[in-house]
Amino acid sequence: MVGRFRLGAEHEGAGGVAHGGSVMAAFDEVCGVVPWSASVLAVTADMQVSFRRPVPIEHDLDIRAWSENRDERGWWTIAAELLLPGPNMVLATARGRFVERDPERHYARFHQWLSERTGRTSDAHA
Repeated sequence: MVGRFRLGAEHEGAGGVAHGGSVMAAFDEVCGVVPWSASVLAVTADMQVSFRRPVPIEHDLDIRAWSENRDERGWWTIAAELLLPGPNMVLATARGRFVERDPERHYARFHQWLSERTGRTSDAHA
């Protein structure tokens, strides 16, 4: 998966640098697309992000992700990197484990779990 995007002012941590949480969210999204491109829902189990340089806001950024491994139990290891185009300078890297889920069962179980604990389901799907 390869993409180009910008983090706007709403993603600023301070001093024109993106907040780390925004960078992590971008990695989570692009990594999740890797199994999705194979028609597989896989949810994030864990992810580690390494920041090599400050990530600027209001600049084009390239992001790419790829599968390093998919085992017989449905666990994916996915790696990604965020680059500043032009010099292709790596700003941050990520590696995560994603586990395959049946979409209908996964979301039904979530809503049941949430309802049992709160008495209601997610507002988005009520």
